Amino acid sequence: MSGEYPYYGASGIIDHIDKYLFDETLLLLAEDGANIVNRSTPVAFLASGRFWVNNHAHVYRPKGDPVFLENALEPIDFVPFNTGTTMPKLNAQTCSSIPLYVPSKEEQGKIGDFLGTVDAKLDALRRKKSGLEVFKSGLMQLLFSQELRFVRDDGTDFPDWEEKALGELGSFSKGKGISKSDITEDGELPCIRYGEIYTHYNERITEIASHTDVSPSSLTLSQINDVIIPASGETPIDMARACCVLVPGVALGGDINIFRSPVNGEYLAYLLTNARRTEIAQMAQGNSVVHLYPAQLRQIVIPVPHPDEQRKIAETLSALDAKIAAVADQITHMETFKKGLLQQMFV
Repeated sequence: MSGEYPYYGASGIIDHIDKYLFDETLLLLAEDGANIVNRSTPVAFLASGRFWVNNHAHVYRPKGDPVFLENALEPIDFVPFNTGTTMPKLNAQTCSSIPLYVPSKEEQGKIGDFLGTVDAKLDALRRKKSGLEVFKSGLMQLLFSQELRFVRDDGTDFPDWEEKALGELGSFSKGKGISKSDITEDGELPCIRYGEIYTHYNERITEIASHTDVSPSSLTLSQINDVIIPASGETPIDMARACCVLVPGVALGGDINIFRSPVNGEYLAYLLTNARRTEIAQMAQGNSVVHLYPAQLRQIVIPVPHPDEQRKIAETLSALDAKIAAVADQITHMETFKKGLLQQMFV
């Protein structure tokens, strides 16, 4: 489907189509789906202008302030109103019986205006973060295709990039097993398990999330500039990513490929995760569990700039990541503020 009009389902906009059902501001409430219970996305949300709604969302014409009613519904625990068995469901009769504490229309309007201001700030921050991410993606395409080049500090050009296989540039080894049961909240030894590479970390690892009390003598410990790649995972594209470990002495768990070389590890992690991700994914073997082996990874041919140009590329991309992370923190702070506000108002 494609078109100019938003097509809404139980959790918001699914697509855009070339026709519409409504041309007004309406309150939509999810009719079915796991989100009614696990709440990973809003259950109540507004739709404005021209749009279509499928049969997985209830449609309400608000008698009061729409923004107020949206925010009054969203904090509610809908589990007691679930009428589904296999799939959670909110039927129309049950929805009509959900109690709400509703002030005068004047007060609703004031609350709605304030919450609308908070939502506008959140939307602006999300757009800013998305814009930075798009800019970063475009910049990496230019850098790794060599359409955009850095120059030396004195203004002269760096030499041409070389093309070399990873096997020519360094060596691969494997981490040693750290099971989930080995992870302890107050463990003394920082550690990384293979699944965290594609669920928790980005290209640069500067802070470690997990710890263990397993003896370091039985484990493989990181060196600064190590590049780690999962050796197994659920899907090829998820595991086709690399991280540069910038912390020494971190235990690297089993099912982790470790690459050590003189190449700038941050440059290499950005390159492999972005410009070489599809190639790495195509190397993965297996069905229910897929694997990446050092013998395959050694064959990947990469462009190798001068070390100083590698550093400039890595510094530029890491600075962008810092900006993206700062905006993400602002979003989290604002979401927490709004959640606390709603709890005080409506719960």
